[in-house]
Amino acid sequence: MSLNIISINIEGDRNHFLSKNAIIRFKTDIKTIKPEDIDVKKYLKEGFNFKFSNKLDITIATIITQTELDEETRKLELKDKLKKLLNENSSKKASESKKKIQSLKRSVPKKIFESYINLMSKYKLENIPAPDDVINNIDKHKINIGVIMGKKTPLSNDPTMSKLIRHYYNTLGTFLNIQPIIINTDPNTNASTLNFNNNNNNNNNTINNNTITLNPDSDDDDEAPPLV
Repeated sequence: MSLNIISINIEGDRNHFLSKNAIIRFKTDIKTIKPEDIDVKKYLKEGFNFKFSNKLDITIATIITQTELDEETRKLELKDKLKKLLNENSSKKASESKKKIQSLKRSVPKKIFESYINLMSKYKLENIPAPDDVINNIDKHKINIGVIMGKKTPLSNDPTMSKLIRHYYNTLGTFLNIQPIIINTDPNTNASTLNFNNNNNNNNNTINNNTITLNPDSDDDDEAPPLV
């Protein structure tokens, strides 16, 4: 039975064949036997093997040492294992992310959930706290929320990002009854505050050389209203 192999090219040192007749037999047999079913011992001396590849209608049989073939096989198997592991990890992360989103949807107000998802689905910023963390740790986050609510200048060099961040923090602040904080920056310094640009992965946002003024109607000691 023919395998539709039109031409066979042999690359490498042909002196590794058992004989000239072995070369002829190999060229004939490869047209009816699958490469993986070839009995190498019938054609090549001990310690050598074929590496098969295809180019258009040509089957290429490259003569290499068994050691080289084993090493290439090991690398391919390792590559396949790594690919499989990455796929499994990706699926696991996707599953965990889906569960996290479902949990958030059940545990936080709809407006806060939607503003957070709109932001994170577009930018995936690492320094934006999840709403459940904010609600459960108000004291940890309320100053940053107040500062962002009171900041009139852009929060990012990306206008859309700036708008989404501001909307998320304003939604949180409104729900948690957090008042805006106005920062009067010392004009003699170049200190910067709260940068959310794309290349910013620093979670430790700090306020340096600034005077913080609370909204006079602010009452930061009020407890957050219960979740709805």
